[in-house]
Amino acid sequence: MENWKNLFKIQDYRSEELKNKAASWNMAFSKDDTLGLEQQLSQFGLLKEGRHKISNILSESDSLANICIFDNSQTIVAGNTIIHNKQSVCFISSTQLSLPHFIMKPEKFHHKILHWLGFKDIDFDDHPQFSDKYELRGEYKTVIEFFFDKKMLDFLASQPEIHMEGMNYYFIIYSKNNLYSSAQIMTLKKFAQMIFQLFLMKSKESLSIFDPIEA
Repeated sequence: MENWKNLFKIQDYRSEELKNKAASWNMAFSKDDTLGLEQQLSQFGLLKEGRHKISNILSESDSLANICIFDNSQTIVAGNTIIHNKQSVCFISSTQLSLPHFIMKPEKFHHKILHWLGFKDIDFDDHPQFSDKYELRGEYKTVIEFFFDKKMLDFLASQPEIHMEGMNYYFIIYSKNNLYSSAQIMTLKKFAQMIFQLFLMKSKESLSIFDPIEA
């Protein structure tokens, strides 16, 4: 019982800290998912696996995009094993984006085994640093390759490992089981905003090249 009390104290402290920080960052704060993010992101791989709770939401909007940064608690049951993950997620939505559905995650040894067995991801022969670092998958290979141009590949290859998923107007970024401290959250936001600017440029270019992709 004492452990549970301590856990709740830690959670309450984090909520209060982020609420106070939100004011200095000119961001809105909500302890619970009053924005309906779980429903908005229900088609994303992250929220399809296990049970989830979204909390401590920081949000802001401008003429180009809506940005939300939130805590995601994930519980996965695998046989007799229960896995708990907590991660900070940055979610950007913008009607100026036109992203193909893609999933990008750090490439691990078991991914390489799948490649040897014939389950291929999207690799870039002219950018082995990115291809060695990440597994990138999606149905629309040509469109995904267009969005992941040299600028994007160079940027992602030079940064710490992240998970990213995009779809139409939305994309999310997170580091699995990494709950960012209040001091780190603005770094995550700036990182996501830089990726947004790269995707925004490619989205504008894509209008004259590709037919719209149906959801």
